[in-house]
Amino acid sequence: MTKQKPFIKYIDISNFFPESQVVISDYICTLCNGVYNQPYMDSCGHVFCNACLETQMENSSGKCPINNQIIIRDKICPINFLTQIIAKQSITCVNKDKGCDWSGKFLELEDHLGYDCKKHFIKCKHEKCTKMVLREDHESHELSCEYKPEKCEYCNIEIPKIEMIIHLDDICPNILVECPQKCDEMIERCKLNYHNTVECENILNNCHYKIYGCEDKFFKKEMNKHLEINHEKHNLLLLSFFNNFQIGFLDRLSKLETSFKNYSDKIVNIEKQLKGKNGFEMLKHKRERERDHKNEFD
Repeated sequence: MTKQKPFIKYIDISNFFPESQVVISDYICTLCNGVYNQPYMDSCGHVFCNACLETQMENSSGKCPINNQIIIRDKICPINFLTQIIAKQSITCVNKDKGCDWSGKFLELEDHLGYDCKKHFIKCKHEKCTKMVLREDHESHELSCEYKPEKCEYCNIEIPKIEMIIHLDDICPNILVECPQKCDEMIERCKLNYHNTVECENILNNCHYKIYGCEDKFFKKEMNKHLEINHEKHNLLLLSFFNNFQIGFLDRLSKLETSFKNYSDKIVNIEKQLKGKNGFEMLKHKRERERDHKNEFD
């Protein structure tokens, strides 16, 4: 079952001055039990806070809480005259019990809470911090907030303080790290891959003569020694490779020559056939001309 959202009371009638309470005593939302905040009428004619009506529609598949009828969204409308009446009423701050002594018109309350009230809870300005702190404590909280950005001394990227250790241990591209192959070198993390594949003396390498048949592996620092010790072996591998190459080349050449001869023979045969066919056609035409010539004299 989906958890239903709560109805949040914006302002209680007790926060209004006594003379204002008399005026607005009937303007109470039945969903949050607070004074209407942005009163809206649903399609059934019932009035609620705008936010409460939206929550009710979400919680109840769009049904009115009074008569359980489906609310037609296109027929929902604001009750402006109620908004104007409530806006003119005198009120104390909702944080009066925390020590705020502000008072003014209901219309001014939103700006007071949004910008001035020292006893109002506000979110820390650091993006990843979810703490709500009193405005009067906000500056001191920001200084000590674990999500306060700090500049990495190696890459100059700003990182939340709580994530700096992870950044240095696993992410920072410019910090020096030990070679994983234990070659005693300290390398910038961004250059580690190149070091591991090209520079590191403790990486196992294939012999330069691998393509010719040498399967030996050794540390890079042992390359010269390997080449010196196996000079004769490498020469024999080279000789064997090129002998095999020559044999293969000559074999291929022989096959090509045979194929060329076969095609040449086929061409000669085709030419003979064409000549024989042409000779027969010429003899046929000659006999026809002779027959025609004879008929002229008969």
